[in-house]
Amino acid sequence: LQSSRVLNKYKNKVEIIPIGIGELNFPIPQSKKLDSIKSVLKSGYFLFIGVLRYYKGLEILINAAEYTKAPVVIAGSGPLEKELKLQVRKKNIKNVYFLSFVSDSEKAQLYRSCLGVVLPSNYRSEAFGITLVEGLMHEKPLISCEIGTGTSYINLHNKTGFVVPRSNHMALANAMNTLFDNPSTRHSMGEASGIRYRDNFTQNKMCESYFKQYKALLK
Repeated sequence: LQSSRVLNKYKNKVEIIPIGIGELNFPIPQSKKLDSIKSVLKSGYFLFIGVLRYYKGLEILINAAEYTKAPVVIAGSGPLEKELKLQVRKKNIKNVYFLSFVSDSEKAQLYRSCLGVVLPSNYRSEAFGITLVEGLMHEKPLISCEIGTGTSYINLHNKTGFVVPRSNHMALANAMNTLFDNPSTRHSMGEASGIRYRDNFTQNKMCESYFKQYKALLK
């Protein structure tokens, strides 16, 4: 609303209802697919989950991985998968792991085991960022980029995680290293993430907001 020239003309008519998700959407983790990398990732990893599209900033994340102390897991498939894998091979980066498509059960396992969730999207095409809400729900610290959209509404800088300048691989790397080096920071930000999820992004709160809005329109 703040950054849209169109919606700004109708501020008095706008009601904001954030997308909410339910914990029951995530099954109990049980997967053999991840067993092969568990030994490598046992010290922790940073997680990206999503479709591998141009606006996700994954080439920036891969560049950042060269300077991080923890592995980076990229889960998902999409148009840029081959290109991103080629980037990793050409640069001989050893701590980036591609998992391609993962099931809901595998996704739940990845969220529960990671050190933090990274969404390096660097274009406004990333209007919200469900991945960030899922990270809140799993009480994980978040790292996202400032692109003037809903991502910085979900992830509160220095509270639920870090919001860094977009397309800046060293800023991403520094944020990941800060979380890796400071378990207490990870814990406190993770706790803040859980509170923000329960206060703003549950499925029940979303449904209640829609019900309230429809009811007001019927008056």
